[in-house]
Amino acid sequence: MMNPDEVRNISTVYRRLLEGETTRDGWARFDTSMQHLTSLTDDELATEAAIAYCHHFDKNPRCQVAHPGTQCFVPSLIEAVNSILELHRKTGDLHFKNRYILECYLSFEHEGFIVID
Repeated sequence: MMNPDEVRNISTVYRRLLEGETTRDGWARFDTSMQHLTSLTDDELATEAAIAYCHHFDKNPRCQVAHPGTQCFVPSLIEAVNSILELHRKTGDLHFKNRYILECYLSFEHEGFIVID
């Protein structure tokens, strides 16, 4: 249901998020936000992510770090979220890796790690 570029982007985003797990010392707020999201059903999580995505899709979202846009992870994350939400709308399913990406996305959003230029 996804094209190869979407699959590749989602895989890359997932890998980068997992790699970040080992370097997130002191991100207690982020971890707490992630824990709260585990109580949501897949549909509830997808709905929350869709609402957040509406605030980002036509703007210029980025992370808080001042680096060139080509180095920023947020645009790839937003693309992955869009692909996951489209797949969820079509199938009603949410793979555990895709769920993890949506949980991270919402945690980044809730904790102010994603900003709009």
